[in-house]
Amino acid sequence: MQFQKITMDHYDEIKNYLWKSKNRGCNFSAGNIIIWGSDLDISYGIVDNVIVFRTLMGTEAVYHIAEYTEDFPQIIQKLSEDARGLGVKMQLADLNKEMAEALEEYYPSLFQAEYDRDGSDYVYEVQALAELRGKKYQKKKNHVNRFKRNYEFTYETLNRENIPECIEMAEKWREGREMNSSLEAEKKALENAFRYYEPLGFQGGLLRVNGEVMAFTLGEAVTEDTFVTHFEKALDSIPELYAMINQQFAMNQLRGFRYVNREEDLGVEGLRKAKTSYHPVFMVEEYRASLKECCSSLCLWYRKKLGRTA
Repeated sequence: MQFQKITMDHYDEIKNYLWKSKNRGCNFSAGNIIIWGSDLDISYGIVDNVIVFRTLMGTEAVYHIAEYTEDFPQIIQKLSEDARGLGVKMQLADLNKEMAEALEEYYPSLFQAEYDRDGSDYVYEVQALAELRGKKYQKKKNHVNRFKRNYEFTYETLNRENIPECIEMAEKWREGREMNSSLEAEKKALENAFRYYEPLGFQGGLLRVNGEVMAFTLGEAVTEDTFVTHFEKALDSIPELYAMINQQFAMNQLRGFRYVNREEDLGVEGLRKAKTSYHPVFMVEEYRASLKECCSSLCLWYRKKLGRTA
């Protein structure tokens, strides 16, 4: 088992393994991993024909397993040995419910697994976001209608010709905001998304008001029926812009998908309220787990399980 630092050269292999996994989570979309992984300490490896991502964070190695298979217990064992070889503590993130339950079954008392509400993704029906029908979407529909009444606008598909204007708009959006480590990382990821927009198969759209780009959005297909939106930015001068770009993108470009994943809320109260207000049809539930004891304890337990003495 060998982990490699992620570059654009690895995109095709990562894409193929993730597509096979049918995982709808935003953290398992190939383009997203490329644009964030190039500036973070993220590497990947193929373990028993399953792709696993590893992030080194100080004294911890965080592993992200793309799919559950019958080899899951052996994969956990091999990852624990990798962490032990690095001299760091083993952590597991972005686990689905089946993986979390398997940890309890195969490794009782060794792992502490818990539901990661802040990191779970919101998934919506594309048709619902495009049409905004019914009483529960009335406020959203009102925002869209008010925008249409008050502004002359055009919608465009994002492409190589208009990306420079989106870069300028993103700079305007950052003006007046205090740049912290999170916003700096997002800026680099967005720059990578624009740089590799076509090779990564991204899709996006923008809104113009009086000819000026005022909002844009972009993302990628994560499964055959699910699109994931990675970025959505709008200038603060028009409150209805976010509702409008969301609705227009769904209506104009996402009709070929049943679902759209609009990612997690990170525990931010305002984001949670906004994402909940669009009535997700389900969440991509994610779990985190940490090894209670040192990795050598897991190795010893696993050997005993298999009837090995050495």
